[in-house]
Amino acid sequence: MSAGYLLDTNICVHFLRGEHRLNEKFAAIGLAQCFVSEITVAELLFGAANSAPVWQARQWQQVAEFRELFAEQVLPIGPTLEIGSVATKRPADR
Repeated sequence: MSAGYLLDTNICVHFLRGEHRLNEKFAAIGLAQCFVSEITVAELLFGAANSAPVWQARQWQQVAEFRELFAEQVLPIGPTLEIGSVATKRPADR
């Protein structure tokens, strides 16, 4: 996998809201260079589930479209939790 950008939940929420011209910025760098973690997807789902009832249907739809758009760029968290992985090693041990 080539280097890219890992988008956190806040950036994804701003993207879903159409803020900060993020759609243009993502297009400029290439959507294929943008990644999200499974945790970010879970947080977006949690946010939709806990949104006000009048907004829920819209939020579910937005998250569904987001997941489709980033389907190939969702990074699993499980492998990084394994004992001995780079993520679990102290900087001095890497």
